[in-house]
Amino acid sequence: VLKAAFKETSAQSFHMTPYKLYWQPNKDGPPERIISELYTSDAMINEHEAIKSQAHADDCKLETVVAAIILWSDSTHLASLGNALLWPIYLFLGNQSKYTRNKLSAFAAHHLAYIPKVCLLVVNFSLMLTITASSFLITFKKSIGHFFSKMATGETMTHWKQELMHAIWSLLLDDEFLDAYEHGIVIKFADGIL
Repeated sequence: VLKAAFKETSAQSFHMTPYKLYWQPNKDGPPERIISELYTSDAMINEHEAIKSQAHADDCKLETVVAAIILWSDSTHLASLGNALLWPIYLFLGNQSKYTRNKLSAFAAHHLAYIPKVCLLVVNFSLMLTITASSFLITFKKSIGHFFSKMATGETMTHWKQELMHAIWSLLLDDEFLDAYEHGIVIKFADGIL
């Protein structure tokens, strides 16, 4: 997703080098620091400096750039009637201005994953966690209630949701991503430059 995002034509407006932004309301007063974007924050400036100061493999002379990842997720209803739900994870890049990033027409949200619902099935008197499109909460409570003669507690439901979330993140944070996070990756940008 990151490689594709930096190859899009919209990447030409990304801020690759963070900076401090100041505003001076009047000539006599001191300038005020303004942090209105991720790329004007101390966190991104410090990370940019840390990456620039690291030794690069094979004496690489390519410019180093921080990919400022912003993740967002929230369950959403797909219909007015019924219980059709979707739980997407979106990736935005903080290198892009919030004014562009927040426009629906900019298509700045990169669909990273869709978190499935889980259903507890009773199979041969054992419990299996399966990924399915059926209603998680109702099916889970009925299954566990039937098997154990009581409804699942809130703590049990929280546990299963947590387990699912950890499983999803273990898929997303794969070896390729972790290697890129540690050592960086070479990306050809939209303008054709590495």
